Amino acid sequence: REDGSWPDINYNDQKRSGWSVKEHADRVLELAKLYRAEEGDCHWGPKLEAVIHQAFGYWFREKPVCKNWWYNQIGIPRTLGPAFLLFEPEMSGEEKQLAIREMEHSRFGMTGQNKVWLAGNVLIRGLLQEDMDLVKAARDTIVSEIVLGKKEGIKRDWSFHQHGPQQQFGNYGLSFLSNMCMYAEIFARTPLALSEEQMDILFSFFQEGYRWIVWKGYWDVNGLNRQLFHNADIHKSFTLLFAANSMLPGCLF
Repeated sequence: REDGSWPDINYNDQKRSGWSVKEHADRVLELAKLYRAEEGDCHWGPKLEAVIHQAFGYWFREKPVCKNWWYNQIGIPRTLGPAFLLFEPEMSGEEKQLAIREMEHSRFGMTGQNKVWLAGNVLIRGLLQEDMDLVKAARDTIVSEIVLGKKEGIKRDWSFHQHGPQQQFGNYGLSFLSNMCMYAEIFARTPLALSEEQMDILFSFFQEGYRWIVWKGYWDVNGLNRQLFHNADIHKSFTLLFAANSMLPGCLF
């Protein structure tokens, strides 16, 4: 629509889980990826650029807030952050400042995968601000969780706990592994690269943890934890496969 919203999204949604308004951020990210991928190779580029500006404008004006803190501090910045980076060359100075303000909803803190998500969002803010010190601080915060035996995170038996002594292979643990392998690929062959010890821990987390709960794309139902839903095996197995593929460039063994 002309105001930058979509007619099929319920912008008044009050749910704490499955918040419909996040679909706006998801679509902006997909449009930004398409725009950057097709740059210079399509006749509808200017129209797509205008649509992205409109969609950003709606978000910046309305400032949607969810009743669940996770969306405000983690989920939305984690989705819009990559869109901001992809679209940064086309953003006005005002848009960029508003984007940075959106990313400021994420601060260092918490534990386990929540800590990693927050630090990842801070890393994107550091890139938008061209602040290398902040980028390095975010990187160090992220990789500080690649250790064994803390209260939350990878345990010494290669399980994964979050929110206390709860097995979380299917949600937090899988997000942790996926994120860390992504960073291993991004930071590989740079001064920010993961250490050999950190890569060994991630590899062992695959071999001694996930290898025992996944068989030919099917998960032990107990490994899905609180994310037991239709086709969960398929989605999570692909996530695991992509994580393994991302880890390879950073392998030092």
